[in-house]
Amino acid sequence: MDIHHETIELGALLDEVYGFLSKEAEYRNLSVSFNIPKDLQPIVSDRGQLQQVFLNILNNAFAAVPDGGRIDISAADEGADKVAVTIADNGVGIPKENLERIFEPFFTTKQAPAPASACPSPTES
Repeated sequence: MDIHHETIELGALLDEVYGFLSKEAEYRNLSVSFNIPKDLQPIVSDRGQLQQVFLNILNNAFAAVPDGGRIDISAADEGADKVAVTIADNGVGIPKENLERIFEPFFTTKQAPAPASACPSPTES
């Protein structure tokens, strides 16, 4: 995977990523708020990889909140070369026993789908 660094306005990128999920938010009556300063310093990163990171985090937030839930997205300058992004929701939270593992690659608590062979064929119903 090639990495392509470019200057990125985080507010625009987060708005772009939210655009992928906005219809679901509307359908589920989710309240999604943005608190991103207009003068937030730009960052240099790989746009595609950063979009994927934020899409994964927002997908997890959407999965955690009930219909009518709330997701808050904020960003702030944290010094000359640092920007902090916070995504918070009022979902069920992460059980304590899983907190130590959340940054492990491919760690999930989601159930794997049943193998196709375990599903009855249309002719068996």
